[in-house]
Amino acid sequence: MYCDYLVQILTARVYDVAQESPLETAPNLSKRLQNNLLLKREDMQSV
Repeated sequence: MYCDYLVQILTARVYDVAQESPLETAPNLSKRLQNNLLLKREDMQSV
């Protein structure tokens, strides 16, 4: 079952139109939560 999902993900046509979006550090939240927090910037995708 896991392999079926992986194949579907890797062959999804979304990779033809979507761009890889960056991860950015969130220093204030990281400090507050005492953990390294990264934000995935999906708002930078072209529409």
